[in-house]
Amino acid sequence: MSSKIEKAQNEFEKLLCDLAEKARMLDLFDQADGALTESHRQSQEGLDDRKLELEFIESEIERMEKSEKQDRQQIEDERDELHASIKQQKKILSVKKSKAAPLKKKIVGEEYDFKFADRSMEEEKAKFAQAKKVEDFDKAKVHENNLKRMKIDILKRRKSLDDLRRKIREHEKPIKDIEKEISADTERAAQINLSLEEMDEASSEEMLADLKRQHEMKSKEIKRAELLVVDTLADIGENLFDKRVKHPVLEKFYLDIDKVAKFIDELQGEGK
Repeated sequence: MSSKIEKAQNEFEKLLCDLAEKARMLDLFDQADGALTESHRQSQEGLDDRKLELEFIESEIERMEKSEKQDRQQIEDERDELHASIKQQKKILSVKKSKAAPLKKKIVGEEYDFKFADRSMEEEKAKFAQAKKVEDFDKAKVHENNLKRMKIDILKRRKSLDDLRRKIREHEKPIKDIEKEISADTERAAQINLSLEEMDEASSEEMLADLKRQHEMKSKEIKRAELLVVDTLADIGENLFDKRVKHPVLEKFYLDIDKVAKFIDELQGEGK
């Protein structure tokens, strides 16, 4: 007798859930009491959260199991390759800087000479203007010739400075690129060293066993959460059934629910 009642009650709950799901499809879900729909929404969110947590645990277990199969030497090889690359890059950097250093030293001297030549030309311009002013045409002619020579010299110096600046830029760009690469490789090597230290400090077997325990506990939480989702969905179905929300599709469910409810009442009556 008890078995029949349990089966009937399960069928009753299933019909209520089907009724609620059908109401959702028909956009009649909101006809149920707001507190019930909110409770169902929260239970569904709780289930989704637990499933996400389980997926994360499973991915961690999978990652660790794969990691167990990997040879530690592979990680150390990557680190050693980075160290070799950093050493080589530093040598290249040293060569590049050694080539750029004389150019930088040279440009400092040429910039000083250029300023001096430019200042001298300005002084020569003043002398030329003064000679013209006092109508000393012989001196004016000398100063004019000096200015022509000095202008040519200034142009040559400016071109030489531009060429030096271009050469320095050509050296500086690869230097900056190499420095960035060295920095990135050094950081990556440090991360690998940290990972190796963590591998030494933590027992992977213990961590894996702990993750499996978490997996078992989370699976149980999901089962409880699934039951709660079903219960809250059945509550909505029962609420819609009590209200007899009008719709031709839902009314078919009402008939089936009435029959099962009546059958349960009869079974319970027989048990008394």
